Amino acid sequence: MILKRLYLFLVITFYVCCSTAIDLSLAMQPQLSALLDNMKLYKLDSEGNPSIHAGDIYEHSIWTYYAMVELFETNSLYVQGLHLSIREKEVVCLAALLHDIGKIGRKNLFDKTHPRLHYDIIKNDDGSIQKIIYYQDHQEHTYISFKYAAQPLLRPNDPNIETCFCINQKTGQLYPFNINLLYKELCLTIQEQQIFTILLGMHYEFGNLKHNKIEIPEFFQMLQNFVTIVNYNNGVIDENILRLSILIQVADVKGLVPVIPRKTPLFPEEKFCCSVHPVKFDNPFQAFDYVSETSNGIQSMHKLMDYYKTTPPN
Repeated sequence: MILKRLYLFLVITFYVCCSTAIDLSLAMQPQLSALLDNMKLYKLDSEGNPSIHAGDIYEHSIWTYYAMVELFETNSLYVQGLHLSIREKEVVCLAALLHDIGKIGRKNLFDKTHPRLHYDIIKNDDGSIQKIIYYQDHQEHTYISFKYAAQPLLRPNDPNIETCFCINQKTGQLYPFNINLLYKELCLTIQEQQIFTILLGMHYEFGNLKHNKIEIPEFFQMLQNFVTIVNYNNGVIDENILRLSILIQVADVKGLVPVIPRKTPLFPEEKFCCSVHPVKFDNPFQAFDYVSETSNGIQSMHKLMDYYKTTPPN
């Protein structure tokens, strides 16, 4: 009888947790910890040349997370007028932390069946994995990140699904990472999963727009595509997801170099990560013109917002 009552209590607690997730802070859970540990194995091959990335995937991910926290805490120009709860900010920061997961765990890079890219696996004398060398793919990884994250939101066999594989450091064996379990451990609601997934897919597009690689309609078409696939807001872009799609890329740039860590519910003990690569810019946020009110970054954000307000949503 006692065991039954305990079981009932745990079940009720779980469902209350998930149904009231908006009021709870995100804390480190086993799946997230395992994913971050796997990310530590991946090392960028910069061929000894200065890079815009001062770190590998793990370091850059931590810095981008702290960059997003900093943008919120300092009321950056990029977040002014964006009204989010503490929980919503934490979900956006989680997206910043995992925005580059599309660079890891790609089966075709392990199998060397990709037409251009591959992983080089470096082993220790005992056969364990020392590190995995990866190569820049420019934007391909953003779509992979989206596909990884979208899996629980889509029907089985949907072409937009792709599985991320982790690697056992001792044996070298691959195993699928359970993104659905990650969501459950973090008690992410469906809407939070949708926002998280869209931001992973969109984390490159604002930079493309800012550098005139795409036009404003192309930006909105990409955003609309992701919104439709995961059925966010019944398939309609709203101002919230537009602003966050800009913000994720801003944090990505700010996190190209070390960012001062802060205590957060996810990382109550600050994560210090040092630079591991020589860089082209000591301050890429300034070098790429994101800082002032008259910067290209702020002006590009205003142009997107003006377009959104004058163009009827689909």
